[in-house]
Formats: sequence, structure tokens, C-alpha cells
Amino acid sequence: MDNGDLSLMHSGLIILLLGFTLYPNSYLFIKNAEDALF
Repeated sequence: MDNGDLSLMHSGLIILLLGFTLYPNSYLFIKNAEDALF
């Protein structure tokens, strides 16, 4: 495994972590916005 593969895997993990932290927040935000609108 060379450094290119390792850095690619590392950035993939960072993207996954960002996705998991941002997605529930945006989902809650959208739900709250819908409740406020309707």
C-alpha cells in the first residue's frame, strides 16, 4: 500500500464522517422548517 492509496482512504473516511455528522442535522433542520411552514 503506498501513500497515494492511504491518503485516498483517509479522505474517504473524512468525507464519511462529515456526511454522518451533517446529514442528521440537515434532516432535523428540514423537518423543523416544514413544521414552521405548515
